[in-house]
Amino acid sequence: VAAEPALTAADEKVGDGDCGLTLRAGAERILAELGRVNVNVPFDTLTALAECVGNSMGGTSGVLYQLGITAAASAASGKTTEDVDWLAALKAGTDAITHYGGATVGMRTMVDALAPATGAGVSTAAAAAEKAREGARYTATLHKAGAGRSSYLSEESLEGGVEDPGATAVAVWMEAIAGALAKSD
Repeated sequence: VAAEPALTAADEKVGDGDCGLTLRAGAERILAELGRVNVNVPFDTLTALAECVGNSMGGTSGVLYQLGITAAASAASGKTTEDVDWLAALKAGTDAITHYGGATVGMRTMVDALAPATGAGVSTAAAAAEKAREGARYTATLHKAGAGRSSYLSEESLEGGVEDPGATAVAVWMEAIAGALAKSD
């Protein structure tokens, strides 16, 4: 929620200006519903999160997040909070987003942050968040977008070093998760 102004400002430069608002709507819905979610069953938790974002986030990112979280829920099905492989669930979600959204690394989208976070050598939430942040920073060096709203802009418009707001948003929520997990340890 706190990242909304910065995400919106960035999206006004390299997108359609609604990234921060869309993600804030999703975050607020999740926070409002969290008390009603069975957080002891990963499948139930992720299914509820997918429903929250599906009912509150508009645009392509809302649909992609819902598809990704639903795929993560399927990967976590039958698992407990103790035996679920959260990084495998994140990978399943990332794979669904790339499959249905069509973006790949280097296209200046949320995938530029998601893919490195699920890559080889990542074994903790903190490491995943760090890789996501690196991926978001990488998008600032890309002067051509292959997908998303930035793909409608000229190369000159993307030369200002602005990170893709969708990739930055991924880094923000991954850092929040890693921080929450660190506090609970």
